[in-house]
Amino acid sequence: MARRVCAGGLLALFLLGCAAGPQNPWHIPKGREGRFREARKVCHDLTDKDGRIVDRERFDACMYRRGWRRERWTDRIGFSS
Repeated sequence: MARRVCAGGLLALFLLGCAAGPQNPWHIPKGREGRFREARKVCHDLTDKDGRIVDRERFDACMYRRGWRRERWTDRIGFSS
């Protein structure tokens, strides 16, 4: 019984640690790093004011429109879609 509780607790901690959040890194498939840098620069320029990103939501929306998404926990364990 104690092992089940311990295993359940470890699983819960793992899932919480890997949960998707708004500040997760971008999912960049291998070989597409250049395209990502280009999209990031364009979106940064579109949402830039005085050298900084003014609105993170607008920046993320710009990136999503260009086909990029934030990393999911499944990407980290090798299951990407």
